[in-house]
Amino acid sequence: MTTNQTPKVGKPYTKWSEVQDEHFIYFIAEQVKLGRTQPGGLTTEGWDSVEKEMNKLYGDKLDKTKMKNRMRTLKKIYATMKRMSQHSGFGWNEETRKVDVEDDVWEQYLAVSYIYSYFFLDII
Repeated sequence: MTTNQTPKVGKPYTKWSEVQDEHFIYFIAEQVKLGRTQPGGLTTEGWDSVEKEMNKLYGDKLDKTKMKNRMRTLKKIYATMKRMSQHSGFGWNEETRKVDVEDDVWEQYLAVSYIYSYFFLDII
């Protein structure tokens, strides 16, 4: 996990790697298994535990706000990927862990939903 300076605002932001996301999701799933949930997400105790485990692994000081923001981002990505996977011509490549789609199918899809072009780039 790295902290970078944004050129516009000058506030540090956290860039998450795939492995960090995997750990984050794992720790959240563990809290769900322990029943530390409430409508809309984890309880304070659940978030405290996730924060503790993430900081133990990565040594960076992460607060609940950063983790909740990341969770919102991951939920949006998941919802988008799920919608995309329901269209004909889209598949999942287990080896690369990314959506597979032929260029012509992607072009047709973008003609209807240009907002999903974000996922064509390798920036998730």
